[in-house]
Amino acid sequence: MAEYQLEEKVSFDASYASERMIALLFLPRNATPPYQTVVLFPGSDATWYNSSKIIADSRHGDYIDFILANGRAVLWPIYKGTYERRKDFTDATSLHGGDETHRYVEYLIQVVKDFKRSIDYLESREDIDSKRLAFMGISWGGFLGNIIPAVEERLQASIERLRWLSLPLGLVLAAAQVPLLGLEEAPAFGTWRYALGWGARALGSWCCILAILGFGRKYLNFSTPFLGYANEAVLPFYILHQTVLLCVGYFVLRWAIPDLLQWAIILLASFTLIMVIYELLVRRYNVMRFLFGMKLKPKAPAAQSQRAAASGSPGS
Repeated sequence: MAEYQLEEKVSFDASYASERMIALLFLPRNATPPYQTVVLFPGSDATWYNSSKIIADSRHGDYIDFILANGRAVLWPIYKGTYERRKDFTDATSLHGGDETHRYVEYLIQVVKDFKRSIDYLESREDIDSKRLAFMGISWGGFLGNIIPAVEERLQASIERLRWLSLPLGLVLAAAQVPLLGLEEAPAFGTWRYALGWGARALGSWCCILAILGFGRKYLNFSTPFLGYANEAVLPFYILHQTVLLCVGYFVLRWAIPDLLQWAIILLASFTLIMVIYELLVRRYNVMRFLFGMKLKPKAPAAQSQRAAASGSPGS
């Protein structure tokens, strides 16, 4: 690693419990600042050891070397429960994989806050291009790759900026995996076609997802009364749809009419019935809202209700 990097060990305040964070910053020798930077999130093995000194001799050192050789910096935050910060939170080894406990939720929130504070630190340095940041997750970090970019605005900005790169790359890779994996007989495991085909499929899928997110953030990042109404109706609609579809379909499929007409009638009738049930029986009543997983409607303050009653009384 020494061929490519200058290493700095830095510390800064965490955003909870008056703790201090540690981070390893690797700067490339073969590039000039400000550096594009990759923020790493490690695998599960980071919760096994009490020191980050093993990073250089582990497989992670090869990842860092590759990034540095391409002129980009690497920030490796020491997240809660990993390496030097493991001593005060040994539960991370058993907890990091996820479960349904409140303790895991609290831990996940702390880990995400650690990531956000790491970005804050990068923004404070003049030698870092804070507008060009990337996230790289290894194993456990890859598992969190669907959470961290979703809650970190500065990563979302990079996804939006690279949308025109993600889209064609995703489409090309999606097309390339078809002849590699074959339309009928798939290549044998371990062959070059198998490796290239599944590699193209995996990378192409990620590129298409990033393109969708980037274009969505650019052109669909707004709110309207209709979107607010529809967003609130999503869960009740999902709960109701199968029952209503089956009931409507039970009768319509008995009719001697063309299949396409049956489909259209089932679609329109089911949608109408679902929305009528939602609007008249679910949305307006707090008891039903609770049963369908919706937020309860706030009660009007007593003073406001009295004023409303007084304004409508005779002689007012």
